[in-house]
Amino acid sequence: MVLPAPVSPVTTVRPGCSSSRASSITPRPWIRISASTGTTVSAVTDNREDARVRSRVPASLGLLSVLLLGACTATPAPEAVDTPTAAPPPPGEPCPAGGLRVAADGSEAAMGLRILHLEVTNCGGRPQGLSGYPRLRVLDENRTRMDVRVREGSAGIATVDGFDDPPRSVTLEPGGTARTGLMWRNTNTGTTAPGVGEYLEIAPSGTRPWQPVEQPAPDRNGLHIDLGTTGTLGVRAWYQDDGR
Repeated sequence: MVLPAPVSPVTTVRPGCSSSRASSITPRPWIRISASTGTTVSAVTDNREDARVRSRVPASLGLLSVLLLGACTATPAPEAVDTPTAAPPPPGEPCPAGGLRVAADGSEAAMGLRILHLEVTNCGGRPQGLSGYPRLRVLDENRTRMDVRVREGSAGIATVDGFDDPPRSVTLEPGGTARTGLMWRNTNTGTTAPGVGEYLEIAPSGTRPWQPVEQPAPDRNGLHIDLGTTGTLGVRAWYQDDGR
């Protein structure tokens, strides 16, 4: 059943959720009563008759209002986050004129015995051949050459696998590597502190020029070749990984 009742002015809103009032319309008032239950579904106040009627709004209308309100609420854009840019890696050392780079590659120490590993890399653009033993100079912290006897093989210092293997020819393709090792004992039989070598110069073979042995970052302060009073350094022939 439908009965007339006054209805408050209705405000319509333009698409886009503008807050301006488009129009106010006062339709003909009605009161709607459910035919099945006899209960009042909706009603509004009739100011002219000063009659007050409690209105009950359907839940669906409340949900619709919430949805419309949510649609009109702008979602804030995520803030831009500055991502730190990783620093570019430092450029590599230039390739020496001879096309071979030699660098320290770790050390071992036990009961006064010391072994320093060196690695040579072909940084040039053509194959390089090596054979025999490298030549070596030991320099102190002031880069002054020290009086050190360099001997081929273990030189009676200790028995270590590979140090007394006979030399053989090694061919390095561009980017290829080979290795050698230095051995000494930290034995001091004197009363004064012996000198300590911090730098090395190397000639990869008898016909190649001298060049410094590069030191990795942890060893930039020196290689610490503490020969004691022995003054003797054993050197292993060049070999490749399959010859370890």
